[in-house]
Amino acid sequence: MKLKNKIPLLFASSIIATIAITILGTMLIAPEIFVLQVPDTELGITPEGTFHWPRSVAVNSTDFIFVADTQNSRGQIFDASGVFQTTFGFPGNSETDGSMNQPYDVFINSSDFVHVADTFRNVVKIYDQAGIFVTTIGTSGTGIDEFYYPSGITQNTTHFFIADTFNNRIVITDLSGNTEDTIP
Repeated sequence: MKLKNKIPLLFASSIIATIAITILGTMLIAPEIFVLQVPDTELGITPEGTFHWPRSVAVNSTDFIFVADTQNSRGQIFDASGVFQTTFGFPGNSETDGSMNQPYDVFINSSDFVHVADTFRNVVKIYDQAGIFVTTIGTSGTGIDEFYYPSGITQNTTHFFIADTFNNRIVITDLSGNTEDTIP
């Protein structure tokens, strides 16, 4: 399978760095560095089939390619040849619908359900293989069933393991998403 040049990558067109140095009398105040990411379009959303900071990729049992398109706050699906098929999810901030806010990881389980670490929304979203929203695991927070910037997902035969970044732990759930334990 040759995918070279098949999946288009469209990154931000430019990065602007500004260094501001303030001088008060003879006293020099430390320089401040500001980095601004300039989006490729007015709204910051790139066209379907292109990416803005893709962070994770997974392949399902039928060789469809799923991408966490982070800065566009959506997922994208390509066929085995790298031809764009559709998007899933959409920019938004709800814990209970298919919207996403900066997804960092995409994982496909053995039943071809797509799990997305919806990092800035602080939940894990689950979609079917067609990209239709199914449910949410967790809520935002620091408690046992809550996440604070989930950033990675994997699974063994009986559990999911979710990197809960700012809670400094790995959350272990059963295959239905019920929290069973944490590390540490």
